[in-house]
Amino acid sequence: MQHSSPVAKILHQSGEGVIHATRWTLVLNAALSGIKVLLGLIGQSQTLVADGIHSLSDCITDASILLGARYWSAPADERHPYGHWRLEALITIGMGLSLMGVAGGLILRAWLSVRAATSTTPAWYTLAAAILTLMSKESMFHWTKRKAQQFRSRALLANAWHQRSDALSSIPAIIAIATAIIFPHIRFIDPLGAIIVSFFIMTAAIKILKGAIGDIMDESLPPEKQMNIEKAVCSVAGVSRAHALRSRRNGPGYFLDLHVLVPGNLTVRESHNIAKHVRQTLVHGPFEILDAVVHIEPDDE
Repeated sequence: MQHSSPVAKILHQSGEGVIHATRWTLVLNAALSGIKVLLGLIGQSQTLVADGIHSLSDCITDASILLGARYWSAPADERHPYGHWRLEALITIGMGLSLMGVAGGLILRAWLSVRAATSTTPAWYTLAAAILTLMSKESMFHWTKRKAQQFRSRALLANAWHQRSDALSSIPAIIAIATAIIFPHIRFIDPLGAIIVSFFIMTAAIKILKGAIGDIMDESLPPEKQMNIEKAVCSVAGVSRAHALRSRRNGPGYFLDLHVLVPGNLTVRESHNIAKHVRQTLVHGPFEILDAVVHIEPDDE
């Protein structure tokens, strides 16, 4: 069973770790979102409001992870022998689509403001809020990314890049708000900053969708990792060659099928021991393999 591998044991314990990390980011995102939207509305800055809504969308993704983590990290069962990790990919796709919708709405609103020339001069404290966001979000990105790598969670990694996109979007927000304060007669600067922020959101959404769709489509190991796996398999005593390697991603790891060639005069038990050694080399190695099915062939074929 795949749960005997070190990687699988980490996955079995990762649900609680992902939930704990996400609770902290949810609290921080909610606080930042409330501060930015409130100050943006009071201080009349569309850019800061757009940035606040971006943080609010992070709260939505945090909530999605909290709801789903306990289910997708549950052990495999009879009806789901490969586990429940497809749910993580589905939730991640929902996160990406929601981000795209948010970005599209913000772009439309800002563009209508530019055309109507209805923008106003932001208050000075909206600039301070944008700077606070930049520092906070960059710190959250590095912390969440470390947790995602520790628990091998694609959804948590997507959430980390949400934090990074929010930090990056704060840079044009800071520039736009500062320019609008210093040069209030340039009325389109603040809405233009909101549009730039929205494109950052859109870019983050596309990256998130690309990774999650790859999971749904059974994305295989990169070619260079497959070559390393074949080398490791061939280093096992009794194996002359490995071929017909197939892999598919399932959450934070991969399931693997491969054929190995062994001397044709070996007994069934000797061949079985070689296959067992190959599997142990894969699931205990640095390849993120959850489980491997090893097919033995005589090398004289």
